[in-house]
Amino acid sequence: MYIADVHDIGYELFNVRNDAGLKPILRRNNYTPLGTVESVREEFTQVIESAFGAEGERKRKNVERMRDEIRESWAPGGKCWKELGKLFELIELE
Repeated sequence: MYIADVHDIGYELFNVRNDAGLKPILRRNNYTPLGTVESVREEFTQVIESAFGAEGERKRKNVERMRDEIRESWAPGGKCWKELGKLFELIELE
């Protein structure tokens, strides 16, 4: 869910589900996955077509943005290092 909806950097496959996963999905307007071989084939086809179109381009740009944010955060003096330092101080590792 986070990859597909929150970060918009990937796709969530619904028709590969089985058993309880075939119940209506509330966040998708009660879409009910079929879970058949044909529905999986259709979903894969849609994803591949989307990935090579404008939607895929948007997702790739989002991945690059996220990559840059992570690199910046973990660079010396970045946000992650500062927060890690606070944690070390809290648990008295420094």
